[in-house]
Amino acid sequence: MHKKRLLFYGTLLLVLLALASVGVFQLITYTIRQLTPLETALEQAANESHVPLALLKAVAYSETRFDMRTGGYTGGPGAYGIMNVVQSKKLPDPMSRAAKELGVTPLQIKTDAATNIRAGAVLLKDNALQLSPTKTLPTSLDGWRGAVALYFGARYRYVLNLYVTTIYKALHNGFKIQAPSGETIELAAQPANTQPLTENELPTLAKMHAGCTLDNKVDFPGAVDCILNPDEHDCVKVPGTNAPCNYLPAERPKDLDITQVVIHDIEGNVARALSAFLDTKSTAAAHYIVGSDGTVYQTIHDHDVAFHAANLWYNQHSIGIEHEGYATSGYIWYSSATYRASAQLTAYLAQKYHIQLDHDHIVAHGTVQSPTLDSIPNHVDPGQYWQWDYYLNLIHQQGVAYPQRPVDKNILTVHLAADAPSDISNFFYLYNSPKIDSRNLIPQAGNSNDTTDETNSVEAATSYYYLDKKPDENGFGIMMYHIWYGESLNARNKSADQFMHARLAWLAVPVGAASEGKGMAVKLHSADGKPIPISGSPKTNTKTLDYHIGDAPDGAIFASAYSVPGDKTVPQWYEINYNHRQAWVPVSAVEILN
Repeated sequence: MHKKRLLFYGTLLLVLLALASVGVFQLITYTIRQLTPLETALEQAANESHVPLALLKAVAYSETRFDMRTGGYTGGPGAYGIMNVVQSKKLPDPMSRAAKELGVTPLQIKTDAATNIRAGAVLLKDNALQLSPTKTLPTSLDGWRGAVALYFGARYRYVLNLYVTTIYKALHNGFKIQAPSGETIELAAQPANTQPLTENELPTLAKMHAGCTLDNKVDFPGAVDCILNPDEHDCVKVPGTNAPCNYLPAERPKDLDITQVVIHDIEGNVARALSAFLDTKSTAAAHYIVGSDGTVYQTIHDHDVAFHAANLWYNQHSIGIEHEGYATSGYIWYSSATYRASAQLTAYLAQKYHIQLDHDHIVAHGTVQSPTLDSIPNHVDPGQYWQWDYYLNLIHQQGVAYPQRPVDKNILTVHLAADAPSDISNFFYLYNSPKIDSRNLIPQAGNSNDTTDETNSVEAATSYYYLDKKPDENGFGIMMYHIWYGESLNARNKSADQFMHARLAWLAVPVGAASEGKGMAVKLHSADGKPIPISGSPKTNTKTLDYHIGDAPDGAIFASAYSVPGDKTVPQWYEINYNHRQAWVPVSAVEILN
């Protein structure tokens, strides 16, 4: 467990549990799956497979930073565990092949760290034997570069080289890292070839398309050009009504205003994201990708509508930026180079398209509502470790002014300290009464060990209207704010009613972690006495598409940053911070208080 996190919230375990401390839950979850120390598991897998221990460490570091992952990376197939062993629909897929050879089940590869490392090692060994004319294993680290390329399996030359050179740079530079399990994994610098692959190392290289190039034919100066081929990805040009595609052509901002930037994480590394987006079967892509080293890649032009936010209105009016890393271990991935490069890109976009500098316009994927009731919840990235105040200030330093706000003494904005350690969560949690007690915490909709769950928290740099405030009744030095919050009361039931209802809850904020007095307050009014419908997008309902994701009672008050024009039915919509996410209410239900 990280000492800095304990110091930040205090030494009382009760407080840590009540505030859903990431370190506690993550350690418990990981211990269940990891019965063997990582260093031992890596050594055992290297001895069993005859794959160099240094190579196994470099692959695990580059893929997951030694995090026991479950699930798929952005837009890609399922990839599991420390070694990101892929499970695909094509048989025999890598996971099934490894499971058969090791005499284990795919479930063991997915859930047991040692077995997962063994699976990655056996796949690397098989790849090396496949490439060897003599069916013998390489005698040097550099001799494994072709096997590493096959382990990744990309179809594009640039992306494949990016993957291989990233791993070999990790070998060349060495590293020392504290894994999410708490163990320290170290690799001394190794002599390693960090140059692009040759055809001798991978004979199929010559037949591959480049995928990306440095040609300056991009919107953001200096970005690597990975712009998708319209004939393969443009939803108008791709033949067939059900054919996969991942963007719509447009002439933004002429036809659609660009009002937001959506911040994502890949749930993987850059090479994995590029490979997924470039895949002709892809149905998702973002405009940009930012690597941990600060390199920016562009995959879709700004003027086109990318499928990245899982909400059509947000897709139409935003630009999506993916970032290398994972939500659960973002404190390892989100480097200073990531923040600086992303801030430069977002500042460029903000100035070009007149996007306001606040967390209501520069949003997380995790603050975008699902557009329909059936699709709740939406994604949660970039998660609890993205330092919003730090990031917005970096954009401000690029010359983007903060907007002027109305004044309302009952608006609070939650913050992380500017010098907060990278492993401090930016989530602030809610309680049923003004008392810090784990039994009093509003329950999460999902597994209580899921640190990315957003159903009972709010995010740093967002604003809420409070009706009252008082110190925590247990005396932990936490200020409690009484706010309206959208909650799915039955979400944990098997037949869950995902429809949300605004209710009064108490938001716990450490002293000094909130500012008060700036923002616009809107009070909701009902024309017929019924609860006011809350929408996931500023769009009028149709008979076939329901955008109502919740409601609020007459008199409920929320913070709102801006409004957007609607149509003849609803001429204007107001954005509100409804729960952890943004939501929308029609102008007919809104009274501006300040």
